Amino acid sequence: MKKWKWTKQRVTNLFFVIGVVAVVVMFFSFDMSFADLWKRICDAGYWLIPILGLWLFIYAMNAVSWGMITNNVKEKHHRIGLWRTYKLTISGYALNYTTPVAGLGGEPYRIMELSKDIGNQRATSSVILYVMTHILAHFIFWLVGIAIFVVLALTGFAECTTAIAIMTVITTAIIAFGIYAASLGYRHGLVVKMIKAVGRIPGLGKWSLRILRRHGHTFLNIDEQIRMLNQQDKRTFYSSLGVEFLSRMVQSLEIFFMLQLAGAGSENLGMLYLQSVVILTVTTIMSNLLGFLPMQLGGQEGGIAIGLALLGFMKEPTGADALLCIGVFCRVREIFWIIVGLVLMKINQTVKMKTAVIMAAGMGTRFGDKTKVMPKGFIPFNGVPMVERSIRTLVRCGIRRIIIGTGYHKEYYEELAKKYRPFVECVFSPRYAETNSMYTLWNCREAIGNDDFVLLESDLVYEKSAIESLKTCPFDSAMLITPVTKFQDQYYVQMNDRAELVNCSTNENDIEPSGELVGIHKVSNKFYKILCSEYEKIVDEKPKLGYEFMLLDVSQRVTPMHVMKMNGLQWYEIDDDDDLRYAEENVMI
Repeated sequence: MKKWKWTKQRVTNLFFVIGVVAVVVMFFSFDMSFADLWKRICDAGYWLIPILGLWLFIYAMNAVSWGMITNNVKEKHHRIGLWRTYKLTISGYALNYTTPVAGLGGEPYRIMELSKDIGNQRATSSVILYVMTHILAHFIFWLVGIAIFVVLALTGFAECTTAIAIMTVITTAIIAFGIYAASLGYRHGLVVKMIKAVGRIPGLGKWSLRILRRHGHTFLNIDEQIRMLNQQDKRTFYSSLGVEFLSRMVQSLEIFFMLQLAGAGSENLGMLYLQSVVILTVTTIMSNLLGFLPMQLGGQEGGIAIGLALLGFMKEPTGADALLCIGVFCRVREIFWIIVGLVLMKINQTVKMKTAVIMAAGMGTRFGDKTKVMPKGFIPFNGVPMVERSIRTLVRCGIRRIIIGTGYHKEYYEELAKKYRPFVECVFSPRYAETNSMYTLWNCREAIGNDDFVLLESDLVYEKSAIESLKTCPFDSAMLITPVTKFQDQYYVQMNDRAELVNCSTNENDIEPSGELVGIHKVSNKFYKILCSEYEKIVDEKPKLGYEFMLLDVSQRVTPMHVMKMNGLQWYEIDDDDDLRYAEENVMI
């Protein structure tokens, strides 16, 4: 029986279920009937638009701030698009709201998803750096909010007793220490130190040592990236911090809108905004103190009440209504954006591929006289040319654009393209005799454009489920393998426990094989552009390089190519007459 284990897809599904449960809990946590809640929502009218819509801009600013950190690389094709970052930002914060401890759900989810694009190490350092920036921006915002409160208190617009003054001084000192600690983390790194600190907790010492032995080098690299951002690229650091801080200032407009809805606060809009900053400062401090509670239940409402009381709102006739209004609509907004975040987790979870690329430039010399008059892809398998069988299968699987990289006997494929117009187009490689499959794939770059695609070879016979499984697998880029099936010419593949490609070899004894390469792959456009960029550096030096070796090189050095293993798949790669006879007798498709 196959051992059950956590996969990225299963973890994502778990987060999704937690989020749904949390939304249900939040619906029943309102201190009013649903009829009263609905009446308040209806009475709010058009005010709901700025209250809910404001977070479009706040999350966009968060995404820009995070994107500055993530995309702090020279190569443009190594960068993450704004929409991808925006989507993960919204979903990440939705999970942070719903999980029992702040950051327990959102940050692991962001790392897990981002690692599909840029690898685990860079994804982890990116998320850690952003979290540090987010926290530091909060500290600075709190100092600004406290400074505004002090000015308001000195001018008689806020209450300040001796107890309040003492608490203000203590809070300011704690925040200042937090900023100092954050600056140390930026200068010296903090991941290794945090794991060592956890190891001092009774019962966790062995765990800490085991983690450091297994991943110590990776953690040191992450700490180095943290130091480099602060010390060598101060412009990116301060820009990211500045945008994140401004997002907190923009968030204060939410309180501003709610106070206007409740008819509370100063009639002077400038003064009302300053009061909103103070209320948000107190609310977020309280919420973060109680961050171990899911949805910060109680902490947020308590912070709102304290903020309103400090500004004297609770003495006004509209004070109680302002407290209720802010508390209710903050919850309504949270539920709305949690639902949006959960929906975004499920949207585009798989790459909707409509394009396929078939490698068909080779001369197929192992077939002898048969390939003197036709290319290998046209050798019939049970009466149908192998490449034509692939085209029919691809079209049945929803592929609507098939690019064939041609070379030897290109005229056969050009005639086939006419037969299957408009699905099929050909890209000729004039250097086919002196190059190999990677050159053919690179030569198709203009035709591929910005498409994600299924990559396969012309000499394969396989079941339809091979294409369907790849298209729906959770990885953006994946190499299909099976248990060993051929009696000759096996190409062995090794993957790690994260299903990432780590090694390939034609010799089983050189690696710890996880299975055999099928020759069908799922390739995201981002991965393909990295592949082409890396190949351009060596194209003149290694024109005979097979694309499999380039996939491995990029997966090892730049960004991971994942591996998907299918058991029971009927398939065969046909390189000569012996292969053809064996496949026709044993591969039932």
